[in-house]
Amino acid sequence: MMDFKLIVISPENDVEKEGQWLTRMFEEGLKLFHLRKPGYSETQMKQYIQLLPEKYRSKIVLHSHFHLAGELNLKGIHLSEKEKIEFRTKGKTINSISASFHSIKELQRSRRKYAYVFLSPVYDSISKKGYAAGFNREELNVFLSKTNQQVIALGGINKQRITELKKMGFKGAAVLGYIWEATNPLSKWRELKSEI
Repeated sequence: MMDFKLIVISPENDVEKEGQWLTRMFEEGLKLFHLRKPGYSETQMKQYIQLLPEKYRSKIVLHSHFHLAGELNLKGIHLSEKEKIEFRTKGKTINSISASFHSIKELQRSRRKYAYVFLSPVYDSISKKGYAAGFNREELNVFLSKTNQQVIALGGINKQRITELKKMGFKGAAVLGYIWEATNPLSKWRELKSEI
């Protein structure tokens, strides 16, 4: 049986001691980190990555400034709605490409094979207030039992929901608000890890 992936997504806005918290998570076994900072320039993105120990770069996936993935030997890139349509890999060497989807139909229509995909919001979002769950549980169960895509749940993930997500057939969970809105992000990371 394939491992259930636990992916941490960076907060959109910087959190105090973010790099230190993240380094500790890597030290304690974080395998995949999605770096999503929409307001960052290329220089800021590069500085953020260079502040982290180099040995963890192969665990970082970028949501923007994609050329840095090859330049800095990162894990890969993640495409948003718009980027899925526009992005072409011609002439680019990228280890891993993942993408976001917000409906089962949209995912079913996709022809590209991704390393894994985010499906959201599975539960009411913690970090985006008013971003409500958008899926029928029964429909999700049926879809997840038939798809050959690696589907990762995103939106409203907390410690109590990990077991349910596994039972539903998700291959992993991506977390943001549960970790970064906590006083001690590392303790929240440990809680989630212990559930897996």
